[in-house]
Amino acid sequence: MSSFTFNRERKNYIHIERGWKKPVWAPLRRNFLSVPGYPGARLLNTQTEKRVLSIPVGIIVPDGICLETVTEEIADWLITEQPKELIFDVEPDRTYLAVIDEEFDLDEFVNIGKGTLQFICPMPYKLGKTNTHTFTQNWSTEITSNFTNKGSVEAPALLEIDVTKPSTFLDVWFGKYPLERNYFRIGYPLTVEETTVQERERVLWDDMSTTIGWTPVTSQVEEMRGTGELKVKDGTALYCPYYGPEGTEKFHGGIAKKSIPGGPIQDFEMETRVHLQSKNIDQMGRVEVLLLDESSNIVARINMNDLYWDAEI
Repeated sequence: MSSFTFNRERKNYIHIERGWKKPVWAPLRRNFLSVPGYPGARLLNTQTEKRVLSIPVGIIVPDGICLETVTEEIADWLITEQPKELIFDVEPDRTYLAVIDEEFDLDEFVNIGKGTLQFICPMPYKLGKTNTHTFTQNWSTEITSNFTNKGSVEAPALLEIDVTKPSTFLDVWFGKYPLERNYFRIGYPLTVEETTVQERERVLWDDMSTTIGWTPVTSQVEEMRGTGELKVKDGTALYCPYYGPEGTEKFHGGIAKKSIPGGPIQDFEMETRVHLQSKNIDQMGRVEVLLLDESSNIVARINMNDLYWDAEI
């Protein structure tokens, strides 16, 4: 028995009734203009309407399964917020993007065992398989790929480009070669008076797999004091297993610093991942990243903290 797949899922107990035929194309609406004294009419344009697929289906409920359970399962499957892929067994190489009509009576369908599912395709065209085309370099500055869209409607190509050499711009040409080509450009070419500069150059990356390069700090840093130690955890982070002698007041624990290669720097961005988890509701703490100048004065600081003795984070 023939069936269908919707939203990448199919139900083996639902089948399409014999004799059903899909419409070959989406509904068309011709807009005409009648002119006095002119025979017939002038065709202004043609509009493609939404495609509606009314599918007569039958259901065979498996033994031992509650009808209410089947109803809920079908509802979870068919009701979606956005159009999803709809593929029929008799046409496996074509895909529709559809939503189910909200007027469908699901309870009646499950109880009687027959009904009509009405799918609405806001985008009326059915899609073929995705084709991949390779590019070849025939010129010093161009790589080309020649292919033809064999569908009935023009569809834009999705381009994936890996840039292997520095460049300030990229031109993409498309259309019939050589006189009917259009293009779009990303970036700008350089004039003879301009030079390139590196944008967003990474100057420091630390995967926290080792403490080598980090210098322990045992002195006072603002309101904090370095009294503990830092170790590597799971090869991906530094953590503080020992915060210092029992009874030490105020903020204290493991502190370490590391120099930025090529520093000092200006106009920078910093990204860091931190984790703070108290074990008990009365524990407090802070994990912090400080940026220092050449004289070890704080330039910027960012932290995650738990400063509540009566709440757990």
